[in-house]
Amino acid sequence: MLNPIQPFDFYVDKVKKTVSIYKQNELELILLRDPIYSFFSNKELSEEHFNSYNPIHFSDDSLVYFLCHTRFKDFFSKNNELFYNWIEACYYYWICHDPMKKLGSLVFNRIFYFFIPNTIAYHYQMMTLIRIINYSVEYKEDAILNKSEYILSHYHQFLDDNINWELPVLIVQELIFSRKENNKLYENIRKNNLKRLKTIYDEYFEDFHESTKINIILKLIFHDEYYEKSYTDLIECLKNDEILKNISAGNTEYLKNVFARVFSKSDYKRCMELFSIINGYRNTKIFSSQHGIVVPNNNIFSLLTNSEHINYLVEDQYAKYCKLIECENKALVLSTVLRDFDLQPMIENTGKDYGFPSKDFDFNEFLEKTISCYSLNHDLYQSINYLTITPSHSHPVQAALSYLDKVPPIISYSLNELKDFNPNKKFAFFLGENTLLPNYEYEFIEQFFSNENRIFENPSVEQIVEVFNDPSFTHIYISAHGNYEHSSCKLDSFEFSNENRISVDIFNNLQNRSEFQRVVVMNACSGAHSGINLNFLHKGISSKLLKNNFAVFSNLWPISSDYSVVLGMLLVYNLSQNDDLREVYFNTFSILKMKNCEISKKLIEMDEVYFKKIALKVFDENIPINNFTAINDFSNIGAMCMYN
Repeated sequence: MLNPIQPFDFYVDKVKKTVSIYKQNELELILLRDPIYSFFSNKELSEEHFNSYNPIHFSDDSLVYFLCHTRFKDFFSKNNELFYNWIEACYYYWICHDPMKKLGSLVFNRIFYFFIPNTIAYHYQMMTLIRIINYSVEYKEDAILNKSEYILSHYHQFLDDNINWELPVLIVQELIFSRKENNKLYENIRKNNLKRLKTIYDEYFEDFHESTKINIILKLIFHDEYYEKSYTDLIECLKNDEILKNISAGNTEYLKNVFARVFSKSDYKRCMELFSIINGYRNTKIFSSQHGIVVPNNNIFSLLTNSEHINYLVEDQYAKYCKLIECENKALVLSTVLRDFDLQPMIENTGKDYGFPSKDFDFNEFLEKTISCYSLNHDLYQSINYLTITPSHSHPVQAALSYLDKVPPIISYSLNELKDFNPNKKFAFFLGENTLLPNYEYEFIEQFFSNENRIFENPSVEQIVEVFNDPSFTHIYISAHGNYEHSSCKLDSFEFSNENRISVDIFNNLQNRSEFQRVVVMNACSGAHSGINLNFLHKGISSKLLKNNFAVFSNLWPISSDYSVVLGMLLVYNLSQNDDLREVYFNTFSILKMKNCEISKKLIEMDEVYFKKIALKVFDENIPINNFTAINDFSNIGAMCMYN
């Protein structure tokens, strides 16, 4: 049942707040959620409503009320730019962040007549229509395309070689016809339109803003005749400071089809060039060892490496990807929505905390779906040292490979190869007070590591920054609660005690100038989580460290405190013995996937002096009832990952 209709000023306020964010806060466009959700639910919604998953009923009733209100005519006459900007912002949000149950389709039926051209608002009309058609292409809304084609017919009377009218009309028409079935009529129109677009582009190139250039290039680049020059020009446009600033915030939706185009041509070098620019590098990153790029949501399974393009037909690859996303939503109480997506799995999570493993879900299903989607049974992963998943995902690929007894590649989102390791290892440990087994962790570290290694209990910001900027510390271990904000826009943080929560923005200005590779173990919940995006470094705790050339071990989702202590002790022990991070990961996982009784024996075999106490805590045959967490539950071991 929709909430009661609000006063007219309520909707005006939401419109103004939406446009203010859209126009002035391009680095935090996810903030659009609150005013858009509020408008279409007839309810004031803010952060506290999103801490747990609660389905919200959306409707176009609120829009009908707004448009039919006696005050709307006066509002529109004075604020037509604001109105069109609001619609554009809504469709941006629905394309890039959340389709809100395809609300955009309902809305378009209500605003259709606002796009019949008039000389006052035509520019706003066209820019908004471009955004709407992008939405209809994304979600295959052919009804919108058909109505848009009708609207477009009204614009031709105004053209008369007026470039300000002609250019957006050509762009919109190409968008519409790109979705039409090929026939002679459309083919000829598109051919002539593209030729005209190219002529306009060449003639007025110097006068166009980069965003206009990009809009034209995005139409030309998908045609072989214009591909080479368009790609080169696009790369130059993306290097513009204003464009880069927007990309750095994760606004890369418009580039995903460009990447798909380059990837389909098996052009590894250009894929890396595109990635490097998107992720803020001046020069294109190069791998000398084997590196692969995998696109899990492709129509066929495909892996592009710096030596070959491996394709093998899996006719239901995208279906496998959809099943994995659905499974991930159920397993971790997430709300990733794909087009034509069944919302039932998310509705079943009503009232559960966002981003936390569902206690009533069998994580073996998550394991199986990951193996299936990424074709992990294939031997191709064994020849790869580094793997980049495009777009970025938080899927347990490495854990699943290790479960299959395969040494996993390092997930490379920094696009850097590991440096040599300093032969003189020095560890720093930042330990929290409120984990369940703090004494076990502390005593192990104090006994096993010499005095030159440092332990900081409940550390300060200054201590953390000092250690991270000191290259003599080759390995840094953080054991704390990790707060990754799945559903709000608060900064991620580490919680070392109830009174000591440290925001990860302290890592923004690190100066890691070491000539050697440095390693961070973030034994914290959701430390490695990142959004699904072409900009690998735009979100998540670990991304801030990857920007500074650290290699990071962490967890993709919350794990049990019992497990985290055993994981941490094993990792730092193995890192002290070995610089091959892939072996460290695999050897650690190989122990953690055993039953508790086997883990206990193995720890004592490895080093009885240092591991006996925790080993007997994990399993002691002399104690009839042992309530220690089942370490090998995939809800625990599946979370571990290794990034560089």
